[in-house]
Amino acid sequence: MSSPTSVSTIYWSLGEAAQRAAVSSRTLRRAIRAGELRAYQVGRLVRIADGDLKAFVERRPAGAVRA
Repeated sequence: MSSPTSVSTIYWSLGEAAQRAAVSSRTLRRAIRAGELRAYQVGRLVRIADGDLKAFVERRPAGAVRA
């Protein structure tokens, strides 16, 4: 008998990820388009892995503002 597998990665919706990263969802969409943030599309839904979001936040300087 095999043991059930569990998903160890947490995936956030775009809105949840934006809230956790303290940026707008528009900023995340730009980062995804620019290749700065990896995202997964499931149908029409966009999901961002917790580890990818943490790496994105760590790479951005505090108070970073882009024109």
